[in-house]
Amino acid sequence: MTPSDDLEQIPNIDPFSGDWQGNGTDSAGNEFAFVAKVGHLGDNKYRVLILDKLDTLRKPIHIMDGVLENNQFPHNADEGLYEGGGTLSEDTFEGYYKGPIDGTYKMWRIKQEACDTAPDKEC
Repeated sequence: MTPSDDLEQIPNIDPFSGDWQGNGTDSAGNEFAFVAKVGHLGDNKYRVLILDKLDTLRKPIHIMDGVLENNQFPHNADEGLYEGGGTLSEDTFEGYYKGPIDGTYKMWRIKQEACDTAPDKEC
């Protein structure tokens, strides 16, 4: 058994943490795309960083904080400027926000493929 085999046997016990990609539409009809990093803060609390791309040093576009209970995630964003909520269903999340502009969005979990380190494979 290799170390990567060991990792494949560890279940993902956190239902929300990880990298996500998504898109949505605001109340003015503008469509947008984004990526998100979701981090577990303890006690069912999560922080979602909305970014233009995952590997960036730029400030997040939005920061959402909330509590996940029964697959529902009510949240506020940008220090209370926006309020919203959504529903987690396996590897998708559908949500809405209300504030200076309202909108809806959907996110999909980005699944990381294991890298085969054999000499004839590229990662």
